[in-house]
Amino acid sequence: INKNLDSLRLSNIDQSLGISHRFQDNYSNDIKFQNTALELETKSKNIDSLRLSNTYANLGRIHFSQGNLLEAIENYEKSVDINEKKSGIESVKGAHTYCELGEAYTYYGNYPKAMYNYNLALEKFTSYLGLEHRFVADVYDGFAKVLMKERKFAEAKEYIIKAIQIYKNNYDTEHFSI
Repeated sequence: INKNLDSLRLSNIDQSLGISHRFQDNYSNDIKFQNTALELETKSKNIDSLRLSNTYANLGRIHFSQGNLLEAIENYEKSVDINEKKSGIESVKGAHTYCELGEAYTYYGNYPKAMYNYNLALEKFTSYLGLEHRFVADVYDGFAKVLMKERKFAEAKEYIIKAIQIYKNNYDTEHFSI
């Protein structure tokens, strides 16, 4: 029996169990399972950095959902730090966490950091997926939210229009995003 492999499998199960609790708004159990996954991952001899990054992102999502913005930001930061050490398509997955970090900083009121993280996400998405991908539209939507908070409505409108155009190009006109 490979105990290292077993602990990584258990980590994956704990992540999934935690997420299932999150969908039921049972955040305390989600945190418990994510922390168990984190413990298994950090004790593993062959740390799977992508799995570890996902666990930190999951913890960030839980804390964000509960309004614990500083804890969310801390976990998202850990996740993107791990992802920065990766290259290739895995960086696209990390770009989603940059978006979540941008959103957390927006709600926290740190608009420069929000824009910085949205820009990192945009850079990764466009370099791997192109300018017309729906994830790029999601970043433009994030830019617009920050700009509206800053009361820069004309600039926000430009990003909203860009996002809508990309959504129209990616979905039929009955899609909820349009």
